[in-house]
Amino acid sequence: MAVGSSGVVENDDLSFGVLGPLEVFDGGQRINVSAGKLRVFLATLLVQANRPVSLDELAIRLWGERAPRGARGTLQVHALRLRRLLGDNHRRKVLRTWADGYSIEVKPEQLDLLRFRRFRADARSALGTGNLNAEATLLGRALGEWRGRSLSDVPSDSLQREIVPQLEEDKLLVLERRLEIDLEAGRWREIISELVQLTKDHPWHEPFWEQLIVALHRSERVADALDTYRTVLRRFREELGVEPGERLRRLQQDILAGNGAGGRGPVSAGPSVKIEPTPPATISQLPPVVHGYVERQEVVDLVAMTSAMNGAILTISGMPGVGKTALALQAAHRLCPRYPDGQLYLNLQGFSTTPPLSPTEALERFLRSIGVPADQIPPDMEGRAARYRAELAERRVLVVLDNAASPGQVRPLLPGHPGAAVLVTSRMDLRGLTATHGAHRVLLDVLAPDQSAELLVNLVGARRAAAEPGAVAELAELCAHLPLALRIAGANLAADPHAQVARLVRDLRESNRLAQLALHGDELTTVRAELDLSYQRLSRSDRQLFRELGSGPTPELTVLDVASQSGATPDDVRRALDRLTAASLLQQPAAGRYRLHELVWEYARDQAHVVPICS
Repeated sequence: MAVGSSGVVENDDLSFGVLGPLEVFDGGQRINVSAGKLRVFLATLLVQANRPVSLDELAIRLWGERAPRGARGTLQVHALRLRRLLGDNHRRKVLRTWADGYSIEVKPEQLDLLRFRRFRADARSALGTGNLNAEATLLGRALGEWRGRSLSDVPSDSLQREIVPQLEEDKLLVLERRLEIDLEAGRWREIISELVQLTKDHPWHEPFWEQLIVALHRSERVADALDTYRTVLRRFREELGVEPGERLRRLQQDILAGNGAGGRGPVSAGPSVKIEPTPPATISQLPPVVHGYVERQEVVDLVAMTSAMNGAILTISGMPGVGKTALALQAAHRLCPRYPDGQLYLNLQGFSTTPPLSPTEALERFLRSIGVPADQIPPDMEGRAARYRAELAERRVLVVLDNAASPGQVRPLLPGHPGAAVLVTSRMDLRGLTATHGAHRVLLDVLAPDQSAELLVNLVGARRAAAEPGAVAELAELCAHLPLALRIAGANLAADPHAQVARLVRDLRESNRLAQLALHGDELTTVRAELDLSYQRLSRSDRQLFRELGSGPTPELTVLDVASQSGATPDDVRRALDRLTAASLLQQPAAGRYRLHELVWEYARDQAHVVPICS
């Protein structure tokens, strides 16, 4: 045990393992972490060693999306227990407390995951110099850090679903590369038994089947190679309903044609049996920016935040029609020079008249757009996500995920490489991404009065607006400064060059605003239609509460006001109002105080009249 110059005892005697069952040793003596929740707490810190982990993320890892009351206090208790277990005190620092979380401070030699990554990085450097022997040795050392399936005894659905597959995929890629070197070095017979076991353990990982067939063929076991091909062909057809990839089929054709006879030379068309990532190509999928867009400070802030962070993930949330997509696209186009390898864009249809895209379908679209052949796209979501991350590795790309439904829809689409950045828009606040991936949240509000007026001027023309400046300002107020409402009003005026702005103002004042804020012949482009999509996603009880809020005397409310009106307990009301706030149908200007946007309030009143409160 070493003592530093400050008198603080170094924690060098501590060591940890996550690449297998969770392990903790102190001076060679095993420390038993028996409590399941404490193992989850420690494992969450270790897989992000030397980085702060927020309390929100820790809560999700321990309890999922439904953390109990007092979760923060329980996490503090877990931290205290862990400190005692590790001998953490004023002289030996292991666990570090941050403003909103904790981190565990370890050196690479103390944690198997950090050693694995160091050996892998060193192997890549050796590859760059062409030293295959050194590369193979380093890859072997990296694989030697594994003791089984990572975190196999850690009872966390969240970790097992989101972190473990990534770790396992990293291991498979290293193993795949080491076997490729073995094939190039002529060690065909030595690796056959290992590949047979790997194809049993990972039957849908095609590169292992390819390597096994090549090893058998080069070992002059032609019949076995062809029999292996028939086995994988049958399994893929019967169990997945798909054909094997093109490279596997070419291997069979080469063997039948007698190519590579005598076990020399490549059997396939290329020198490597590994499915290499598609050669980098510039991808530009961004839709054009919205015409007449008004400059917003949020765009400048978004560009600055994205530029300042490696692997930035930013979520843009706000009420329907507030301009989330326009903001994201404006920022994305400005960021293009920083991401020269391309920009990916996908509308996830989270709030749409069509069902949301599943992560599996979204991954297929991205892989196809990157250039991955259809027959090389894995059939399952995990396989597609792994291939997607592999394709984007080492590329500086910007990914824009528009109109997301939930954090679960987004997580498989995150590249996982520090060279890539992600912008996500959603009506939901996506706080789960902040908890699990450290996403930065941007809450978008309506326009300021001068911005609203500028947008209307852009739509109707400066001369026409200058003739009725008071009416333009009043129209902006009646649209409640919501960009969608302003655009609809401006489009209607632009379609009738003889219409007066004052007349539209009078119509909006004297009739139902939501009925007026519509476009003839386009039933989907209305404020009401956009609010319908959010309202229909609410649970039955939340819809009822939303209607009750619409029947109130004012759009301003407090928890106690609603509890008194509904008869529910303040805690139940607070949770329900939090759900409406997360769905961007409610705003929270101060603790315990809430507010409905003017047009949302009017929509809620309409719903209260359409649907009886008792329903």
